Amino acid sequence: MSKPSVLLLGSTGFLGGTLLVHLQKAGLYEVSVTSRNDSQLQTLMQYGAKVLKLSFDDADKIQDTVFAHDAVVNAAPDNSPGALQAILKGIQKRIDAGKSSVYIHTSGAGVVCDLAGGNQSTDLIFRDDDPEHFERNITPGSIHRPMDVIVRDQAKKWSAIDDGKTQVRIMFPPLIFGKGEGPFKDYSFQIPGMVRAGMAEGKPIIHGQGKNVTGFINVSDLADAYLILLSSLLKNGTSGATHPDDIYLFADSGHEVAFGEIARKVGQDLKARGKVESATPVPLPEDTLQKHFLFLRKDLFGGDRDCQLIGGNVRTRAIKMQKLGWKPKQSTVQELLSSIQRDVDVVIQESTR
Repeated sequence: MSKPSVLLLGSTGFLGGTLLVHLQKAGLYEVSVTSRNDSQLQTLMQYGAKVLKLSFDDADKIQDTVFAHDAVVNAAPDNSPGALQAILKGIQKRIDAGKSSVYIHTSGAGVVCDLAGGNQSTDLIFRDDDPEHFERNITPGSIHRPMDVIVRDQAKKWSAIDDGKTQVRIMFPPLIFGKGEGPFKDYSFQIPGMVRAGMAEGKPIIHGQGKNVTGFINVSDLADAYLILLSSLLKNGTSGATHPDDIYLFADSGHEVAFGEIARKVGQDLKARGKVESATPVPLPEDTLQKHFLFLRKDLFGGDRDCQLIGGNVRTRAIKMQKLGWKPKQSTVQELLSSIQRDVDVVIQESTR
């Protein structure tokens, strides 16, 4: 019996590269990866996957490529709306041909980020087993939301006409930390962004008072979550139609940390490397934070407002993934804080190139 074919989009990134390694280690799938860059394709070939030259601007080729695969894992959350529509049209072609399909779309827990400005926590916690609460409390113009709505609405249409062969899920990772395992990018952007800003300003930085709270996950644990979800969907794809309320999944570790604690650890590690005189974080005005890309800009990620990358509260609970048996293994607060030293060293090395 042949292995299910999986198209992994975003394999040149931090999360996608780690997913590639985990998929290949599992040995359960025929994995295809894409890039528009010939040099990257040569490197990706060394990971044993089928490599395809593909641009997200080529809608027809995206459709054909999606049609040729049993499952699509989209780990590239900055796809253009046109690329996303092409992915969904490729799945529609499979439906029209009587084929089953799995689609896992990567969003981000920043979709629930508030505008606390670092000055307060919140009691508002989003659980993925309560989609009505999610829809009721989320801000319509939140970052990532326009793309998520496209996927959600299409899933609703398919659930009304499909016999369960098409399974759609949206994954919402929180702050991701740890060393990536893929061929290109081995670090995330949120905490390294704080490090870069601190080095540029000559002092550790913080948004407001740093009282805002976030969940988090190690990138390796997150990759495990995707594999568990993928396996479940491929096994159960004929058990019934995807209910439109069943598509949301969070992927936090269950632990939380205030950004003030992160900022203090960044300060300590920057001082230890001689990059700042004081380890005490200093609040920066919002226009300066924007200059350092510590807001996620709406023009890059969609939505009607920017996201306070280090100033908003992001509190989620991954109830559904826990029920599937997912148990993060290296995602405690201490492991997050310990990983910051490497982020500091990576950014320092980057600055000397």
